[in-house]
Amino acid sequence: MKHLTNDELLKQAEKLTECAQQIKVLNRLAENLEYSRVSGDQFAVNHQIQSGLLGDMGDSLQTLEEAIQEISNTICPD
Repeated sequence: MKHLTNDELLKQAEKLTECAQQIKVLNRLAENLEYSRVSGDQFAVNHQIQSGLLGDMGDSLQTLEEAIQEISNTICPD
């Protein structure tokens, strides 16, 4: 098993920080959608859904899943 250097580990940590930032953005989008739903703003809910927000969020989650798996594989290869 190859041991990563401190620089390589730092690079992976930076990638994880980027993933965390993307998760924060996705969480804010979900919170905004939920707030619109709870407050009864059906127009805003419909607009967000019809604009493709949920599909975009799903795509972003898939990208994050792949990125996190890649980082995991780099840190701890099978």
